[in-house]
Amino acid sequence: MNKYYFYINNLELDIEELKSVFNSLEKNWICYKKPSNKTLWALSYDLDSFFQLKSSKQFKREYIDNVAFFMTKADGQVMPHTDTRPTSFLIPISGNFEKSRVEFYDNYLKAVTVSVDTDTDKFASSTTVYRVGVPDCRINYTTPILINTKIIHSVKNEVDVDRIVMSISFDKNLSYEEVYNLYTSGELFTASS
Repeated sequence: MNKYYFYINNLELDIEELKSVFNSLEKNWICYKKPSNKTLWALSYDLDSFFQLKSSKQFKREYIDNVAFFMTKADGQVMPHTDTRPTSFLIPISGNFEKSRVEFYDNYLKAVTVSVDTDTDKFASSTTVYRVGVPDCRINYTTPILINTKIIHSVKNEVDVDRIVMSISFDKNLSYEEVYNLYTSGELFTASS
């Protein structure tokens, strides 16, 4: 098992449906830290609305904690950080995913916990950001992927378009290893219809 990420390619996702959902939403972005191209932008999506979508039919509701869209601005990055959630299932929605990437770091030079004023309980109220050296793993992905968000990670979007992903958070009590085991045993999703 790769400790950083694994691909989930056997779901029948309608990416056009997910793009349409994103395009229809009012863009009330929540910005982690101060607004800039070096931060993560988040847009919550209602869980009940998600489970009305054709693309959600293979997801087991008991494992899903929340759904959101995340944006990394053009020529931007998300600073190295860890999440309060153990995993994130990322579905590429728009951007240049061949040239943008997620980087993982096993070590860091300095850690700082910063408050996040999100005005909502949908997102963490604080996060830990890191000063790091060279990444231990880099991944460009164009298909759905599940990442271990307890390992320090960052996003580099060194292209001229914003990068948008749908992020599905599994139950916070499930570790990355437990989610991987549920996936490989066929228990994480329902069978496709």
